[in-house]
Amino acid sequence: MKKTMTALAVATVAGAALLTAPTASAATGCTKNASNNMYTCGAWGTDIQVHKIAGPGYAFGKVDAVNGKFPWVFCKEKGQTITYGGYTNNWWIRGNPFPDWKFSGEYVSAIFLTQSANEPKGLPLC
Repeated sequence: MKKTMTALAVATVAGAALLTAPTASAATGCTKNASNNMYTCGAWGTDIQVHKIAGPGYAFGKVDAVNGKFPWVFCKEKGQTITYGGYTNNWWIRGNPFPDWKFSGEYVSAIFLTQSANEPKGLPLC
């Protein structure tokens, strides 16, 4: 992911959640789970906002990376660009369902993936 803005500019992103930094032990990339046709992606952060669209609007809940991963990813989609923690990205990942969440098909920014590419690798398009 490309560093493009200062921390001051990042603070202007509406609804940004406080997050923890990624750990060195977090897995990178996304791999398919044989048991449920979902994907597990290396991820970081806590209190990450969940959105109804692939963009910063319509936040309705929060989710955490589980042991440095998102184990519930369904696909990726290009959406609105956001900036957080000095990173900018317009890719979003869609979960189906989120752990401990009764809804499915909602989005989380791909900024929270540990892989270095802007576009999440190893995921199908939505």
